[in-house]
Order: sequence, then structure tokens, then C-alpha cells
Amino acid sequence: MDQQPANESHRRRVSTREFVVIIGLLGLLFLLVLLAPRIYNADIFHPKAACQMRLKQFSVACRLYADENNGYYPPIQDHIGPGCSNVNTSVFMVNGSSLYPTYLTDPSILVCPTNAKRVSARDWVGADGVSDPCRFDDSSYIYLGLMIREAWFTDPKYYSADKTVAGILDALHSGKLREVKLEGGHNGIGRFVLVGGPKSYTKPETVLRLRNGLERFMLTDINGPDPPGGWDAWARVRTVVAFDTFESSSTEISFNHTPDGGNVLYMDGHVEFHRSGAYPYIPAWAEILRQRKSQGASPIQN
Repeated sequence: MDQQPANESHRRRVSTREFVVIIGLLGLLFLLVLLAPRIYNADIFHPKAACQMRLKQFSVACRLYADENNGYYPPIQDHIGPGCSNVNTSVFMVNGSSLYPTYLTDPSILVCPTNAKRVSARDWVGADGVSDPCRFDDSSYIYLGLMIREAWFTDPKYYSADKTVAGILDALHSGKLREVKLEGGHNGIGRFVLVGGPKSYTKPETVLRLRNGLERFMLTDINGPDPPGGWDAWARVRTVVAFDTFESSSTEISFNHTPDGGNVLYMDGHVEFHRSGAYPYIPAWAEILRQRKSQGASPIQN
């Protein structure tokens, strides 16, 4: 008779322990359910980080393309619109057909979740329900496929507000910005001649297509000790591949992110966030983006 209460007490202790374990597991499950969207969906958790991750995935796709195309990165869009019906005279974006679907299987990689235009990859789906690579636009990211020197837009030795902006726009509006690969050049390196060129030069500056191994042409001063990894690695860290676009009008500038600025992808695959005022978020690019729509067709119009 004396042992019965002890057994009941023992059973009660086990039940309490089990109850606590069950409550703990339920609490953990609740936390996982609550945090799952933030863990697995970076768009909700941190839009800036989501854009950076997508740019890094875009970098991988470009490098895979380059590995099978003599080191060249993909060109800019040549035709846009449904069924590639229009010559591209308005869009700074990678040639969709070059990457999709062989090297890039998910078009949403080319869309920043917080892009100022509120465009999504669904806007690029054709009447057949399949993503149309000719509709890929620069609503989120700017890509030229060219080795652009920052000095061409910032250094008075090179930069002319009229000529530099006009050089890029003339090439875009003529539908020939991707023809750098067709014009030949030294050792077969494609080139496009920037209108006007550096003011202090007697001949125009040439713009090379992005290509593995050519980043050394971005070097302007190799005096002094070699940087860690060598000069080629140093140049890759500083060669811009793509960057968050920004909407520019005569009255205001809209960015994909706050504080004002955007993510910049470099040739070595790393991404940095640059504030407004740091390249490429500078007046020259703002003017290019403001003027580019003066002619040209929308890639997603029907």
C-alpha cells in the first residue's frame, strides 16, 4: 500500500518531463514555420542581399558561357520584343538567347525583387507560357558586355559630358552596341569606337568586349609592387560586369535600394554596394539612362 503513491508520483514525473519535451518541440516547430520564409526567401529577409545573390548567379552563368566561347562574355541584346521582332535600341541587357536556357535556367535571376519599375520575370513570359529571352530587359540590372573604364565617365582627361554620353547612346540607338565582336581589331579582339574619344588623344579610344584574360587592358598604372594575386587578379576585382539600374528623369532619380545606391558586379564574381555618387551612380550614367528612351522599342510590348 505504501508503494502505490510512489509509483504514481514516478509516473507523474515522467509525464511532466514528456510534456515539457513536447512543448519544446512544438515551440521549435513554430519558430521554424515562422522563420522559414526569411531563411529560404532572401527577397523577404533582405532585398539587397537577394539582389547581390542574383548578380552572383548571373556572374556564374556568364563565366560558363565564356568557358565555351573563347573567353568572351555574352553580348548585349541585339533584338528585343516578342519573337525578337525589334532591333534593340533601348535596352542595356545581356543577350537572352545566349544564356537562356543553356547557362541560365531561371530568368528571375535577372530581376531584383525591389526594382524601381516593379517588373517581374512573369512579364517576360510569351503567349505560349514560356519565357521569351528577347523580352529580357534592364529593369533591374545594366549590362553592356564591354570593358568600360571608370575614367571615361569621371576623369576630365577622358570625359566629355556630350561626347561620352553621345558615344554610348549612338551605339545603342543605332542597334550596334553588340557589334564590337564583329569589327575585328588587334589580334582579332573585337572593338567599338567611342564617339569623340578622349579629348587628349589623336584617335578614339577603343572599347573591348568583356573577355577572360583581357582585364589587364584595364590597367593604367602598374608601377610599384605587384598586388596580392598579381595584376590580372587586381584588374578583375575592378572590372565592372553589371550593376543595379536606376531610373533617371529631369526631376528625380529612383534606385532599387535604400539608402540610395545599388549593387555592382565585378569580373571576379564579387558584388559591392555603392552609394549614390560613387561609380556607376554618377551624373554621366544618369544622363545616359535618362536619354536612352528618346527612341527605341520596349522589349515587353505586345
